[in-house]
Amino acid sequence: MSFLRDGMIRRDPIEQLDELSQDLSATWNAASVPASISTWMSRPSILRRIADALSAELRDDIDRILAVGPGAQALGSAVALATGIPYVAEAGSTRFGDLHRGERVAVVNAVRQGEDALGAANASGAVILQNLAVVDLDDRRDDPAKTALFRFTGRHQTLVTERKSS
Repeated sequence: MSFLRDGMIRRDPIEQLDELSQDLSATWNAASVPASISTWMSRPSILRRIADALSAELRDDIDRILAVGPGAQALGSAVALATGIPYVAEAGSTRFGDLHRGERVAVVNAVRQGEDALGAANASGAVILQNLAVVDLDDRRDDPAKTALFRFTGRHQTLVTERKSS
């Protein structure tokens, strides 16, 4: 439901997530996760909404964002711009930015598939406080520090959010 506040139309966060899930689903390519991520990261209207949604999930005590996996540099940049928190991006053996011992880190990933490569955080002595993903393909939900905006469910790979309206 939309409502007027401060002269601007505001939409319910759940409504915004539902619309984002429809856009992500429309561009999802199950045969090529990197192609899906590339599509998301190259569309400003999608990337901006992803960054806003991830930013809303970040803890207040985060010192640095660690973006990992395909699309890490674009995703890290977008979340950093949305929050003002510095970032480091790591995709494969390529790293952009620095982590420092003792920094409190939120890991962000476009698509989590099992365990993320967190070599940069472990090697630097940074402390991982959160592990956020746009989409989680990992069915295990045993770690409360791992959060995803969406999960694919069912045989038709429907993108759903577990967020409830307030």
